[in-house]
Amino acid sequence: KGWSPKPVDVICFTHYHADHISGLPGFLLTMGNAERVEPVLLAGPRGLERVVGALRTIAPELPFPLVFRELSEPREQFQAGPFVIDAFKVNHNVACYGYRISIPRKGRFDVERARAQGIPQKMWSRLQKGETLEHEGRILTPDMPVVFFSRFRGTAHPTVLCDDEMGGRLAAKELIDCGCKKPAMVGFFHSHDIPAYARLIGFLSELQEAGLEERSVQVFGSHPHDEFDKLTDAALLQYPDSDGFFCSDDALAAILMQKITRQGKRIPQDVQVVGFNSCFLARSTNPPLTSIRQPIPQMCEEAVECLLNQIGGQTGQVEPFVLLELHIGKLFLR
Repeated sequence: KGWSPKPVDVICFTHYHADHISGLPGFLLTMGNAERVEPVLLAGPRGLERVVGALRTIAPELPFPLVFRELSEPREQFQAGPFVIDAFKVNHNVACYGYRISIPRKGRFDVERARAQGIPQKMWSRLQKGETLEHEGRILTPDMPVVFFSRFRGTAHPTVLCDDEMGGRLAAKELIDCGCKKPAMVGFFHSHDIPAYARLIGFLSELQEAGLEERSVQVFGSHPHDEFDKLTDAALLQYPDSDGFFCSDDALAAILMQKITRQGKRIPQDVQVVGFNSCFLARSTNPPLTSIRQPIPQMCEEAVECLLNQIGGQTGQVEPFVLLELHIGKLFLR
């Protein structure tokens, strides 16, 4: 029977260039013709209501109300029905956002595991509905204990994170303190790699507060090593005059350092580089790489403690760490 726009509850706009929003009036009118009467949520950068108001000159009457969610923070999260929408700023010549949409779902009830643990069958349906029960001195929860480690934000499960946004700020501050006037960030992000994206937000925020141009080159994908060469080439091509780079991880920084050297530039005399993770690559490059070190031992301890607390019946969200420290190699001019 074809596709109908009637069930559309949310429309998210990345930015307001004409080719991205000028089709809205016709789409809204089509929804109205399909007998839509429920409210529609529109989300986008600040100024959304003004832009939509101007476009509605040719679509003044709709049988449903519009609700506006204007975005202004580097990262925002909001709920729309069953959907959790994460909005995050991306680099463009106008205010622009990307979106990650997720649907929290309960896992399948494991009958065999319930039997193995001696859980009476009469309790199964209540556990499936999300209830927490007590049986023979044991606390039974519907979910298997889960702790995410340095990966997801805003989930229903506890998450152990370092303060990645602060890490980006630390990198920018170190470059600025060492005399860089045109620093840039080079980042490769998995689609789910929200912590790494937070480093970009922190880096650009620090540049903005210092009155410097916000420079960045980023790629979203799933196969980093296939993209690192292209990404580093693009960074050096787009910002040939940059005197400092912050890379989203040490592997990317090591490749960038090689290419800078091939151009005949000296590190750190001409260009300075900061990585992230402080892995073995930070010690094996020549000269050694300055890198942001995550507090991995403390994070592991917190993750184990959180997991044991869940097993013992306690729940709660773990706050992000603020324990990042700057590991200085021999890269910077002092």
